[in-house]
Amino acid sequence: MKNKNVSKKEEILNTSQHLFYENGFLRTSFEEIAEYCNITKPLITYHFGSKALLGGTIFGKYSKKMSDLFFEKAYENFSGKNNIDIVAAFTLMQLKYYQKDEKAFRFYYEFFSSSFADVTVGIEDFYKMSNRLTGNKYSMEELHMIYIGSNYAARGLIYHFITGNITCSEEQFELYYLESGFWKFGIDEIRLKEIHKNAKAILENISINFLPDFKWN
Repeated sequence: MKNKNVSKKEEILNTSQHLFYENGFLRTSFEEIAEYCNITKPLITYHFGSKALLGGTIFGKYSKKMSDLFFEKAYENFSGKNNIDIVAAFTLMQLKYYQKDEKAFRFYYEFFSSSFADVTVGIEDFYKMSNRLTGNKYSMEELHMIYIGSNYAARGLIYHFITGNITCSEEQFELYYLESGFWKFGIDEIRLKEIHKNAKAILENISINFLPDFKWN
């Protein structure tokens, strides 16, 4: 039964999230979404513009909820840990998620292989952390380029590792994956291995369940 307190825009978003998860980004059409919501296609376009922008909104929505949940649990249990160790743990948790949930991974690679949408979820936190760790080494414009570049590089790495195009051990991949995201902090190999070890220890002590429709608890 539909919740009468949910706006039509939110209903479109929730329905699209479910259909993108169950059927994939490519196989889900505006026609199908409109039929489920009992609306016309132009209303979807009015609220979200294009399918790529709708996909980006959904990716941003579930990514933010995932990060909020993870960091809440992490800081509750590991408040004394270095912030970058916790960020690394979340990075590895995301990798684990897409390895374990085939439907989430399908949306992930279909959306990013068909769209160059500027997905900048979490960029404000990235600015703060980068400036704190590098002593304002980079300008805001440089940080923005670094953030976009490293995020799209990370998505390519995840895709090729999970699909078997990168042939190395999981530990080797995790180290390289972290290095690709943290190089701008000037972290050397010894510190990177320490971060990786600490991140793995954090993950072993945080309980998070992966649920359908891009949800964690």
